[in-house]
Amino acid sequence: MNKQLFIWVEGSDDTIFVENIIKPCLEKQDNLVNIIEYAKKKNEYIENFLKSIIQMKADYIYLADIDLCSCITEKKDRITKNIKNIDKNRIVVVCKEIESWYYGGLTQDTLEGLKIDKPTQFKNTDSLTKEQFNDSIPTKFKNSRIDFMEEILKLYNLSHAMENQTNKSLNYFIKKYQIFLN
Repeated sequence: MNKQLFIWVEGSDDTIFVENIIKPCLEKQDNLVNIIEYAKKKNEYIENFLKSIIQMKADYIYLADIDLCSCITEKKDRITKNIKNIDKNRIVVVCKEIESWYYGGLTQDTLEGLKIDKPTQFKNTDSLTKEQFNDSIPTKFKNSRIDFMEEILKLYNLSHAMENQTNKSLNYFIKKYQIFLN
């Protein structure tokens, strides 16, 4: 029996990643996955939508970048303070930003093949920011960040991310939602 699952994401970079990497894995587990961007939504909209999800007996995951918070707990506290009806246990905090998850699934060979400058700096991506990601985009992709992100996702290796612990928040997410089950 299919179970509805809503994944709340901040913006388009998150959507692209979840659509290409996370959603297919969750759909293999009989989930009907819906992705919702919340960055431009009012808190009231999110609160009402969460009520609907709960009434439907569906499930949800709320992804949020850690941003300027000092720790995951602080970020979750800020979210639960601003959004009524949200379950703290369904919030997953991305450290640092979703771009860190993009690099989390790339092997050193893949990074080198993409002509990424100083690929060894991405062995651990926990502190990677959007700005560092943008600065590392190879010359041939400078005109299209989206093309670069899509190229990364074509080469993405979730096994590598898990085995090499390249990003703690990505690994936590994978384990928590049993995404890596075959």
